[in-house]
Amino acid sequence: MPEEKYLKIDATTDELLKVLDQKSLLSSDDADWNSIHLRYVHSCAGETPEFSMQQPTIHIFTDVSPGFVSEHRIDGRFQQDIVEAGHIIVVPPAISYWCYEDKAHDGINLIFNPAFFARTAFESLDPDRVELVPHFPNKCDKLIYQIRLALKTELQSDRLGSRLYAETAATFLAAHLLRHYSDRKHTLQEYSDGLPKHKLKRAIAYIQEYLAENVSLEAIANELGMSRYYFVRLFKQSMGVTPYQYVLQQRIERAKVLLKHRERAISDISLECGFANQSHFSKHFRQFTGMTPKAYQNR
Repeated sequence: MPEEKYLKIDATTDELLKVLDQKSLLSSDDADWNSIHLRYVHSCAGETPEFSMQQPTIHIFTDVSPGFVSEHRIDGRFQQDIVEAGHIIVVPPAISYWCYEDKAHDGINLIFNPAFFARTAFESLDPDRVELVPHFPNKCDKLIYQIRLALKTELQSDRLGSRLYAETAATFLAAHLLRHYSDRKHTLQEYSDGLPKHKLKRAIAYIQEYLAENVSLEAIANELGMSRYYFVRLFKQSMGVTPYQYVLQQRIERAKVLLKHRERAISDISLECGFANQSHFSKHFRQFTGMTPKAYQNR
């Protein structure tokens, strides 16, 4: 077998930016996201060398000129497309990739941790073997587009406290890819009764115990001895909200109690309730209550 001569790169590093001639406009580099990596990028027009990436990767075109033409060759298959905003390209790991784009554009790279992606496949589908298949940028995927927008917004507004949100979004996104962009069509197992009462009670107790910390989805699911994918789905069925939304609600409720003590500094309360900083706390407090923490404290 002839030796493969194309570049092999870690897509989470600046190496990908150099190969694709991209400039990073926003990144999750320092946001403690372990399951997924996000980069909002400006891509220059031109041609890339042939290369492969170590991670499953999605690129979402967000800002393109009319008549934007892209050419891609993935694993030896070539396709030319007229690309519009919202179109996506899915590139599995360890296969050859080359592209030419006739105009500059802005977009978002979503890069999965391979171990996280493989574990999601095992937890949600339990197949003998599941592989992503390449997808050329000839259509939109509304769910992927919505999740990328939510992740970008969360990263901009709450970089240090967004881990649980990112893990939840990445879990749903990975399951969506496995269901719709894999080598076989899969049906995810569904449950309709929510979490068993003893596990729900345990999950709530764990969240309350670690409310002031940067609690992770994986830690909660491990505490219950179940997969992240089904924990998120069953918790939402039981409580009507995702674990991320529930954690926010509980942090606000704890803050309300502490704000009754007028001598307490709002900055101290924000940290005690698990918020990254006072600005992050004030934003969410106002969303939940319609007033600032200071106004609530002075009532």
